[in-house]
Amino acid sequence: MKQNRIMHFFVSVLILLLFLASPPSYSQTPYFKKIYLNKENSNLKVTTVFKDEKGLLWFGTSEGLYSFDGVEYYSYSIDIKNFDNTISCIFEDSQNMLWVGLKNGRIAQFKDGSLRLISTKEIFPKRPITGIAEDNQQTIWFSSAGDGVYYLKNNHLLHVAAKDGMNDNYTYCITKSNDGKMWVGTDDGIAVCSLVKDTMNIEHIRMREGLPDKIIRCIVPDMNGDLWIATQDKGVCKYLYMEKRFDIPAEFLNWNYGQINNITKARSGWWISTDDRGIIFYDSNSKPTFKPYKKFSNLSFDRITSTCVDNENNVWLVANNTIYESTGNHLMILDKAQNQNFTFIHTLLCDKKNNLWFTPDQQLIKLNLNDSTYSHLQKINITIPSEMIDIVSLYEDRAGFIWVGTMGRGLFRVNPITGNVQKIYGSSLLTNGSVIALAGYQKNIWVSTLSGVVKITLPNNLNTDFLQPSFENYFGQNLLGNYYIYSIFVDSKKRVWFGTDGKGITCLDNTVFYNYNEKNGIKNNVIYSITEDSKGNIWFSTLNAGIYKYDGKTFRNYSIADGVRNLSISSIISDGRGSIIIMHKQGIDVLDEKTGKFFYFGSEVGLSDVNSDLNSITKDKDGNIWIGTEQGIIKFYNDANHYTIKPRTILNKISLFTDELTITNQPIFRYNQNNLSFDFYSIWYSNPDRIRYQYILQGYTSQWINTKDRKLIFPNLSPGKYVFKVRSSINNNFKNASEASFSFTIKKPIWQQWWAQIIFFIALITAIYFLLRLRLTRVRNLERLEKEKIEFQFETLKNQVNPHFLFNSFNTLISIIDEDKEVAIEYVEKLSDFFRNIVTYRDKNTIPLRKELELASTYFFIQKKRYGKNFSLKIDVNEESMDAQVPPLVLQILLENAVKHNAISAETPLRVSIYAGKEKGRLFVSNKINKKRNPEEGTGTGLPNIVSRYRLLTPAGVTIENTLEEFIVSIPLI
Repeated sequence: MKQNRIMHFFVSVLILLLFLASPPSYSQTPYFKKIYLNKENSNLKVTTVFKDEKGLLWFGTSEGLYSFDGVEYYSYSIDIKNFDNTISCIFEDSQNMLWVGLKNGRIAQFKDGSLRLISTKEIFPKRPITGIAEDNQQTIWFSSAGDGVYYLKNNHLLHVAAKDGMNDNYTYCITKSNDGKMWVGTDDGIAVCSLVKDTMNIEHIRMREGLPDKIIRCIVPDMNGDLWIATQDKGVCKYLYMEKRFDIPAEFLNWNYGQINNITKARSGWWISTDDRGIIFYDSNSKPTFKPYKKFSNLSFDRITSTCVDNENNVWLVANNTIYESTGNHLMILDKAQNQNFTFIHTLLCDKKNNLWFTPDQQLIKLNLNDSTYSHLQKINITIPSEMIDIVSLYEDRAGFIWVGTMGRGLFRVNPITGNVQKIYGSSLLTNGSVIALAGYQKNIWVSTLSGVVKITLPNNLNTDFLQPSFENYFGQNLLGNYYIYSIFVDSKKRVWFGTDGKGITCLDNTVFYNYNEKNGIKNNVIYSITEDSKGNIWFSTLNAGIYKYDGKTFRNYSIADGVRNLSISSIISDGRGSIIIMHKQGIDVLDEKTGKFFYFGSEVGLSDVNSDLNSITKDKDGNIWIGTEQGIIKFYNDANHYTIKPRTILNKISLFTDELTITNQPIFRYNQNNLSFDFYSIWYSNPDRIRYQYILQGYTSQWINTKDRKLIFPNLSPGKYVFKVRSSINNNFKNASEASFSFTIKKPIWQQWWAQIIFFIALITAIYFLLRLRLTRVRNLERLEKEKIEFQFETLKNQVNPHFLFNSFNTLISIIDEDKEVAIEYVEKLSDFFRNIVTYRDKNTIPLRKELELASTYFFIQKKRYGKNFSLKIDVNEESMDAQVPPLVLQILLENAVKHNAISAETPLRVSIYAGKEKGRLFVSNKINKKRNPEEGTGTGLPNIVSRYRLLTPAGVTIENTLEEFIVSIPLI
């Protein structure tokens, strides 16, 4: 028994390994293309992708944050030397603020066009930020790879770790549930955190509560409020929030795709990013439910770290630090099945049982589309393989038999069950003819050959491999042209339409032919492909005049001007849901019948140089369009919801370009703020290069103006009210287009306002009045200053030539002559200089302080000879103040005032100090007070004269301080 269990185990492992190692039986892959975010920086590594509320994509990179609108990128980084700008996650809060988590554990905000680190008193985590979320109280939460969880409240960063009750410090993600609780995925289950009056509550959910795995990598809420939970090894489970229980979808019970890094919701399913098995699309309504993709063409993407679905349902991958964009499951290519390569497909047909019949390399293949693994593939040889005969047309009769038209070998009929092939004889046009087109209804089949048209009438019994139909040849018909018919189509009214080579389009209604050509407004008479829409309108393509719609009365043309990209159209088909699918070399154009708008799938989504033939388009029972090309078979699902979305116009920035000031909410500008620039863009990642704009500046222009530019400048706008509007379109159809606008006013200058002119007139009269008053006051002040100066000069001269001064000076001189003649000569020179300086400076209002100190020193020298050591003068003035201005003879008067009012003797020496104080711009003169017993009688005009003169020269006044012990006078330096 034990050996049997061991043997069973090894057999199971062997089967599993064989399953994992075996290649898929088919190769159906969405179109992917590589996006170069910054071609100038080859070392740039992309880490994550995020879509904001506007639909704009943001990428976290090794060098900061990038925004990308499909055409241009803008980069933002933290401008700190040696700072690691590697971004690990991005989040947008309820106020549309972008939060950015960095690999080094720091947190930043994107605000006002720049990326800035947030600052708190608390310590930031040291490990990468793995997730960001916001609760119902607008508190921002952060998960980290090893440091637990943080939340930012009132500018304080608070920490919750394992020691505080967290399951584990290694947290992978954080998400808010509908009730506002924060679900944190950890290495040990889920922690459900909530703040109640600043008290942290933590609930633990582990495997015993229903989780299939303990390591939780990603948690994403869906539209119902349920939570989809991705695990390390056990796939995805769902938490049914209303029922408070876990549910594991049956498809995930045997998950074998390894670690999941991220899951993203698309319209019809989920994109699952794995660590080494590529990206997987999960749709519970399809078979198989898992569709893994690891490569496309020469692109390979194994490790997917981040995914995002944009507003157009395109999926964006970050794989191996590189960006890839894909249209997803509605545009795929089938180029291989059961080791059979599918290339150079000339024609294809989907039958009533949903089998796809097509012809790669002169073979006929039947592929069962009901089995999406495409394991049921049948090859049928119509002719001898060595003959290399091309099959160019297919048709299914009412019994399900397939009619096959060849080039040069006539017509064949294939039994879909047995694969038996019957050659059709009975018409000279068919025996070895080239069958270009096949169409029919009920008992009739219409066949187009190079020699004319054949009508085949079928017998009642069709379930036979030896069918004997009857034939009727149509050739030489004037309405069918030169026998060459490119296409035949039978509409819902059983009318047969023929696309001719030079005769326009011909309709056979019962037994009557009707022809439509240039007389009916058709610009080209070579008709390639015909289809009918759900309303019974007939559509057809021409050689070089686009496509036409015929509603039974008129023909409506759609050409380059209307949005058709290429006039060389190989085939068209109606999808039955309101769109016409148009195939040409540049890819697929989709025309929305209701709005007349075109949508495109070309090189921008990976389709380029697509070569398809006339009959190489068909539709299956699920509405998928299948298109045969040289590279393989394109499967196109025309998602009607895709076309309800339109490019979103974003008015990004309004600037005053004269001073580069960015305006956000300032609708009123001054008259000289009239040079405005508007930056805008449109979000449409499917066809960004086809975006065109229209703008109008109401108040300046009266019509919408077309432009490709994304920035407009309006210089020298006149005062007035304006509304700038801009809208975008991918097909030059701006009806109901997304529009952005900005209203603003440029105010008139004050002098152009009537009330301002009145105020200006009153102000002018008032100014003239006050100017005259000011002039009169100035004249009076000048007269007063002149009078004060004259009085001061007179008083100074009077003081200096008074008898006492002269008597004392001459007595001093006599005494000196007897003692020292050289000193006497110096004394006389000083005395002469003193009187000469009085005469020299008496007419000046101010002189430099340097000169004034020289005058004071001369006066001191004269008095020093009289009083000797009993009189001293100390001057302490810095060099910076020497060039300041003072009125002349002010210091001499203050020295004289000190000599006049103080006793000077050996017992009471007079010490005078002149210094610049701590108060900048002022000069101080101080002396100790030694009152005379018999003071000299003064005039009382010295100090008042100084005060008056300063009052006329400067607002800074003279201060006089008498402390009874010291007399201090402070004068301002001008």
